[in-house]
Amino acid sequence: LGEEDDDEGGGGGNGRDRILAVTFTKKAAGEMRHRLEGLLREEEELQQQRNSVSEWDDEDDDDGEDVIREEQISPAESNSSKKSPSMPSAMRRVTLGTFHSVCSKILRWNGDELSSLPSIAGVGGGGSTGIPSGGQGDDDDESSASSSSAAAAAALDGTFAIVDQSDQLRIVRETMKTLGLAAKGGDGKDGGGGSKGDVRPITILNAVSHLKSEAADALVRESRLLPPPPTKSSGGIGGNGGGGGGSGGAKISDKALKMARAVYPLYRRSLLDHNSLDFDDLVLLAREILLFRPDVRYGMHRRWSHVLVDEFQDTSRAQLDVVRLLTTRSLFVVGDGDQSIYSWRGANAESMTDFEMEFDGHHHGRMTNESLGGEGSDTSMDEE
Repeated sequence: LGEEDDDEGGGGGNGRDRILAVTFTKKAAGEMRHRLEGLLREEEELQQQRNSVSEWDDEDDDDGEDVIREEQISPAESNSSKKSPSMPSAMRRVTLGTFHSVCSKILRWNGDELSSLPSIAGVGGGGSTGIPSGGQGDDDDESSASSSSAAAAAALDGTFAIVDQSDQLRIVRETMKTLGLAAKGGDGKDGGGGSKGDVRPITILNAVSHLKSEAADALVRESRLLPPPPTKSSGGIGGNGGGGGGSGGAKISDKALKMARAVYPLYRRSLLDHNSLDFDDLVLLAREILLFRPDVRYGMHRRWSHVLVDEFQDTSRAQLDVVRLLTTRSLFVVGDGDQSIYSWRGANAESMTDFEMEFDGHHHGRMTNESLGGEGSDTSMDEE
């Protein structure tokens, strides 16, 4: 940041937002931002001091005596100097956040494109989601669902709301009630009518997430626009992995999957009817728009010429594809397979050893930290 030429290759040539830094939690992103702002602020202060010394040396009067300029400081300026320091100017060239927040930005910036994406335009009754509707309803119902899904797709734009898990569970319960499906611990009011079931709504939600991720991965495979994942991994980076909230490698019963296939079309339509997305959608649709809309992808390349990913061992398949689609000439990732904590959602410690197969032209290394007793974490970077 301190040495880059602002006129080199940034978005629109103004040098702003040239670096994308991604991590997994808000806390980690906040800590990264705090540290980076502190380092850049120190650099700016040092540069200002160097400039002041240079100006002092150059300003001599005709007699060779130093010219001393007394700057008038207004009361307002004096008070403002006591406030917290402003953000370093170089931070304007950095986009730093979680995978979900960065993917949300990409979708909002390109909101006009969302309704035409394959997975959105074909929602309902199976469509391009790749998920069977579970055999519910007759032809008239399917016709009604088709027109309703078309209206829902048209309603999705960059002003979408993001639903949390409590809202997701509410939609699942309402959908189960509509379909006459019973949930564990439920009754006519909570579980969806009928006799008490043995499947929890959270289990159905996890199964819906799993099915959604599988359908999204199938869409990518069928497009053949990305190379297939390495076959040596049994899961994680080489297997199915959702947008960050999926079930990953968790085992889901056949009964839960069957119920989820019936619930999913109505669940998805409910979200789109209200111009809403869940957290899985943020990553999966970001990957989809980058994959199927080259103009959007190239626009992101102009915006971010350098990509940095922290905790790379926790990336899912979809997140890794997003990194691949956003990367041009410069990528730097840091990870430690021993610290992988998101295997339940599709992450795998082998993401580091698979790196060179996933990113041709980049190499894998190891850095040590003396404060950790010589132990190190894996890093991967481009050849430059």
